[in-house]
Amino acid sequence: MLIALLALGEILLLSAGALVWVQRAGGSRLDALALCVPLSLGALSCLYQAAFLVQLPQLSFPVEVLLAAFALRAVVRDRVIFGELGRATKATLLRHPLVWGAIVLVGACLALQAICLEPIGRDALSYHLPRVLLFQQESSLFPAEFSKYDLVVKTLGADILSHIVLRFYEDQGAAFLPLLAYVAIICGGYAMARRHASEANAALAALVIAGMPQLVHQSAVFKSNVFAAMVGVAVLLLGHRLVEGPRTRDVLALVFMMAFGVATRPNFVAFAAAFGVCFGVLAWRRRGDLDWRPVFQGQTWAFLAWVIPVVILSQVWLFVHNYWTWGGYAGPSGFVEFHRNHEGLMGAAANLVRYAFQSLHLLAPADWVSQAWTGHTISESLESIYDAWWQPLFGDIAISATFRRFHLNWMPRQAVSWYGPLGFALVLPSLFYAAWRGTPLLRATSLVLMGYGLAFSYVVTWFPYNARMLSPVFAGALPCVAFALDRIALGGWGRRILTGLAVLILLWSIQHTRSGGWIEPVFSLVEREEVPAANVGPELQTKALGLPPGSRVALIVDNGTPLVDFFLENPQSRLTPVWPWLRKRMDPDFDLEAFLIERDPPFDMVLCLAVAEPVCVLDGRASP
Repeated sequence: MLIALLALGEILLLSAGALVWVQRAGGSRLDALALCVPLSLGALSCLYQAAFLVQLPQLSFPVEVLLAAFALRAVVRDRVIFGELGRATKATLLRHPLVWGAIVLVGACLALQAICLEPIGRDALSYHLPRVLLFQQESSLFPAEFSKYDLVVKTLGADILSHIVLRFYEDQGAAFLPLLAYVAIICGGYAMARRHASEANAALAALVIAGMPQLVHQSAVFKSNVFAAMVGVAVLLLGHRLVEGPRTRDVLALVFMMAFGVATRPNFVAFAAAFGVCFGVLAWRRRGDLDWRPVFQGQTWAFLAWVIPVVILSQVWLFVHNYWTWGGYAGPSGFVEFHRNHEGLMGAAANLVRYAFQSLHLLAPADWVSQAWTGHTISESLESIYDAWWQPLFGDIAISATFRRFHLNWMPRQAVSWYGPLGFALVLPSLFYAAWRGTPLLRATSLVLMGYGLAFSYVVTWFPYNARMLSPVFAGALPCVAFALDRIALGGWGRRILTGLAVLILLWSIQHTRSGGWIEPVFSLVEREEVPAANVGPELQTKALGLPPGSRVALIVDNGTPLVDFFLENPQSRLTPVWPWLRKRMDPDFDLEAFLIERDPPFDMVLCLAVAEPVCVLDGRASP
């Protein structure tokens, strides 16, 4: 826990320094508060990637110390900013105690989980975290041996952040990184909302967005999607600032954040393109050539100094390596094309209809009540409507080959959960209303979000887990929701009902971030939620192999095998994860037995983990 607290303290100190840096450019302190965490996480991601690219990951630590020293100096010098910000924050919280009290309470529970418990989630344990441990073992971002393409070909802007704790071979505390992104989303959305709505409605909109089930689940699981949403909100806020008054530091921050977005999720390119068109046209029309000249005049060295960090974050080096190695910028063609929509506009239309059905997410309790009263669940009824009216039209076009048919699932799990009843009844309508009746800035915001959603529907096939990749749309809609609430005559009782419903959804969402709910993990600090792995005997549950330093171990694994514990508990060994079926695809002549026996230097141990059938023969015996 000590390492987790120290890592969190480092990020908060760097964020405080970033807050001062933004505040000195001008604008509100609320903007600086909203931007400081995305900027500090982007800086750490860039630093870690640079250190690994020169194959000196240990170099990042002294640089972090130096950055922390500069941040501390800035905080001490401009400490008056924090005093004023603290007083303003306290006054805001006291004016709306129920709304902010619910958010703060839930945030505190999530923070306690993140600090005290290890990360959970199959993807996090099978490749988001193991890939960083593999990079650390090899002191390189290009390991020669791996068990799945996800470990080496995917962008790593968010994943590499876990190095802050994994370098000490501890994963406790890695979960606070997505929580920081979640907090930054709420702060950034609220900062934009205050430009378009009253304080009361901006706070209520923040509660609505904070309680959306998918977003709450993402705050507790180490994946890249919540970071993409965080960067999207930061980019929109910077767009607001630049339209209101161009500043050099805001331009630098915007370019940096866009590169960080691409490093987090490659499909962020669609978000950046929509943003460039909508906000670029608006900024030029409102400000013109004369207002933009001072931003660039005399700032040549500042922009030149920004080139290297932006190039590192943009993942150009990774895309080039992937193209040279695998024939495609994102990896082998089979890996890339697997989830790509090849049906054009018809496939995009089919996906939009499916997402509309999924967005009508009334939560599992509605299904339970319906099942008790009618014998049928609401989700089943909606699915039957789709099957009757839309399946004959669309068939299986633009559906991932992994899944045979469209299916609705309202179970409270991160993989399949959507954005709750308010996501459908309030957030989505607010986007369209803002595009119709909003201010120019708000119209640009809603068009960017809808443009990204349309582009995603056009490019990616449908599969049940796509909700997490649409998080920038729902997270970025906070100012649109606040604007819509300002135009709706809710009245006293209407506001109380909406607030109560939003609080209940928030509590429901946090209750299911872990299988034991939030009360059990917070107060009893239970052990990690284990992911079942087939054919792993009881003797391997400890994950500690007890081998002497320098031992070489081949881990024969399946596609979803959790590898984190084996890396963490055997730092003295060199672990080589191998998935035989993947190697066979890479090399049709691949012989696993020969690979294991003829290895130079040889393996000291071969472990078969979570494989469904024997995969090789050693000494005349089939491996378990």
